[in-house]
Amino acid sequence: MRPAGPDSAMAAASARPSEVDEARASRDILGIRVDATDYAAATACIVGWSRNEVGRWVCIANVHTTMEAWDDPGFRHQVNQADLVTPDGMPLVWALRKLGVREASRVYGPTLTLHLCERAARDGVPVGFYGGSAEAIGRLVPNLVARFPDLRVVFAESPPFRPLTAEEDERAVERIRASGARLLFVGLGCPKQERWMATHRQRLPLVQIVARLKRLQDSGRISHDRYHDEEFYRSQEIGAA
Repeated sequence: MRPAGPDSAMAAASARPSEVDEARASRDILGIRVDATDYAAATACIVGWSRNEVGRWVCIANVHTTMEAWDDPGFRHQVNQADLVTPDGMPLVWALRKLGVREASRVYGPTLTLHLCERAARDGVPVGFYGGSAEAIGRLVPNLVARFPDLRVVFAESPPFRPLTAEEDERAVERIRASGARLLFVGLGCPKQERWMATHRQRLPLVQIVARLKRLQDSGRISHDRYHDEEFYRSQEIGAA
């Protein structure tokens, strides 16, 4: 099934319009809504949402996400229901600019995660991590706390690499809720993580954000350069996503 053309698909993609900033533009790109935002605006919006007990989720979209949505109408619908869809990959940024959003800039997932963790540490917002391998989680959390000493990581879990039973899933939801996390970084691989967040939005009164945990965990250090370490993360592909 081919997604509708840019004009008609825009209406469908806007079924749940982004609330980041009404002045900011969104465009339909191959059937999915992509929001033109930046690190500062996305961080402020997501942390602001975390103060209300309303389930929300943030899609960090790249070419992989876009093509999965192109091929699967059900997945496309889920992505278009996200509260925020950021342009993680440069092809999406170029498409936004081509579609008239000249100021469009990249919002790279691992860098956004760092911005969110810094703001969460500053504002006392508890965070959690769900996904990846036990090794990845075991390295990621201490490194983030070393970088942001005031960061409150109240939940960190690596689920089995298989579908959970209904009972296992319910227990995981109960653990997440009991932890008090307000931001939950989810790294289960695309499209599994997006599907998981979409279907758990009503059950988790917090903000879920796609997180590429494989790129965030490293070999024992986190660069202290001011969020210009995207190539560093690309080079640290250790463990499972």
